[in-house]
Order: sequence, then C-alpha cells, then structure tokens
Amino acid sequence: MIGLRVVVTAAFVLLSFFGSGCAIFGGRGEAELEPHDAAHVVGSIALSSARREIAFATIGELEPVVGFLDLDDGTAVEPYPVGLDSLDRIVLLAASPDGALLAIASEAGRVEVIDGDRAPVAMLAVPGGGVELLEDSGSVRRGRRRLTVRDLAWAPDGQRLAVSVTRSDQAEVVILPRAGGAARVLHAGPYGGPRIAFSPDGSRLFAAGEDATLRAFDVASGELVWSAPTDWAAVRSHMTAIAVAPDGESLFVAGSDVWLAGHAAADGALLWKTALPGSGIDIGFAHGGAALAVLRERYVGAGDTKTVEASLVFVDPATGAVREGAVELDAEPIGLEVVPDGDRAVVAFGRFVQVVAVPATASD
Repeated sequence: MIGLRVVVTAAFVLLSFFGSGCAIFGGRGEAELEPHDAAHVVGSIALSSARREIAFATIGELEPVVGFLDLDDGTAVEPYPVGLDSLDRIVLLAASPDGALLAIASEAGRVEVIDGDRAPVAMLAVPGGGVELLEDSGSVRRGRRRLTVRDLAWAPDGQRLAVSVTRSDQAEVVILPRAGGAARVLHAGPYGGPRIAFSPDGSRLFAAGEDATLRAFDVASGELVWSAPTDWAAVRSHMTAIAVAPDGESLFVAGSDVWLAGHAAADGALLWKTALPGSGIDIGFAHGGAALAVLRERYVGAGDTKTVEASLVFVDPATGAVREGAVELDAEPIGLEVVPDGDRAVVAFGRFVQVVAVPATASD
C-alpha cells in the first residue's frame, strides 16, 4: 500500500501512513513527507459515505489498487486490487449517490463497480475502448488507447453511469446501464471529453465542453435539449469542473484563468460570473447546498522561484459573492470531495489527502 498522510485541519493533527503503520505528529503539517517512488501518487478520490471511507486510486507504474481510509480517524483499510492491462491505469473513482457502490474507471474505458464489502458488482466497458497492442517483444510492450476517459458520474438512482471520453478529438458521453445492456452515446462537441453531471432527478445530463459550450441532454432519448456557448474561449479559459445545485435550478462551472460562473439549468443562461485568482480545479456543495466550495490554485513567481498558492474558497450560489472563511492549503491540490453532511471537505494532493473543516462563515 502506498505511503499516505492525512491532515485533519480542524483538530490540528497530522497522521502519516506507511503500509499498516501509523505515526502521529503534533502541529499542522510540520512533519516532512517521506520519499516515495515517483509512481506512488494519489490519482483520484471518492467518498463512500455508507461506510464513511475515503477511497483513493494509485496511478503510475504500480499494480493498480484502490486504497481506503476511515473518514473520521484516517485508519488504513484493506485495499482493493484492480486487474488491468499493464498498458492501462486507473484514472477516476466515483461513489454512487447512496455511497454503497464505488465505480473504478480506467483511462481506456473499463469501468469496474464494487460494493462496500469490496465484492465485484459489475464490469462495464465503453464501446470501442481498450488498448490496441502495437508491440510485444518480451522486454518491450507498447500500446495505444482507442479513447481516453475524462470524467465519470453516477445517475441519482445508481442504475447508470455516464463516462466522458475523448475519441479522435471528438467529445462523447457514454451512458452505461449498471446491469448491462446497450450503451447510449451522446455527442458533446469537438476536442476533449467534457466535465459532466446529472440533474437531481436524473432526467438530464449536463456537459461543460472544451469548446467553451454548455450542453444539456435528455437522458431517456439522448437528444440535445439546449446548447449554450459561453465567452470562456474569449478569455483563453476552459471549463474544468461542473456541479448542479441540489434543487436542480442552476448549475455551476469552474475553469482555468480565474473564472467561476452560475447558469440556469433550464436553458444555460448566465446568472453570474465571478473572478477568482488562479484556476478552478474542482467544486462541490457544503452546508446542504448553502455554499459552493471551490478548490483553486495559482502560480506565483517564475523559474526556480515559482510556487503554488492553493485554497478552498466558499461562494454564495445565488450571487457568486465570495464569503469569509477560505482555507489555505499547503500543497498543490488535484481533487475535492465534500462530505454529504456538508461540514467537511476532503482534498487530494499528489502524496496525501487532507480533511478540512468547512467554517460556519461559509454559509453566512
């Protein structure tokens, strides 16, 4: 199991895990990271709320595994080995809405679903995915992916998975029934696969495309309901994350180069747009939807003096106003999950995850 540290900001306790060992250090982030092989990194995280666990995936040249940590105290739980072709890797995890199932997606389009007891539930595949073997001469094995997975989302009823993929410079969203059966392919514009999210009732799927266009699809028919071009391309920005409000009335997108925006779910009309220093990495809802949590970073300086400043910022979903209580982070983040009760957030970094208390001022 990879080396991993968990920082519990609210309690100012640092727990560092290496294998099955556990060491506790005083202070906040004062212990230095142990050296690790470059392949030992956290690639994606998900919250299994039913078992109150943080799931994390490794990427790199390791045997792919999904590890688990207790959400409340960081205790390491038995990992789950994922059998993949050596030319493929895990790129995304997603917990079902009820927290009972975990989807594990590979870069080439293989999706495995397991339950809370680590028992396989389903093995799904994006049509036309996989790896094309180019060379296999014993010491050398090369291949080419037929597509690349970009995002993963569960339908609210837990019966379908939507997988965003890039295939030959075209964006697709493939809806896979969990129980098997025919997949539905939605064509979502040019360039790379979009960021995706279902509406709360599961009737629509929203896609934030790399062509700076928001799209809404009818899930039952696969038809495009509306398409709303934005001005993101004009400012050389692209959309990096999407979230739908719990009431289904609005949706929110974050992007590179400072922007965060709210749009009407009915037609994609712009409701507000807020400038935030840096790039938006991920977004989620805190305090029952009363606050929008935005994970952001920006680079300061240049060359050898270049550093990253990162924080978790809280925004009013109705107006886009930035609220008090931003949480400063100590390293470059890669992903965010908000605990369902909304009072904590889990931030993933390359070598560790951090559990952050969401301040009360976030919803004031």
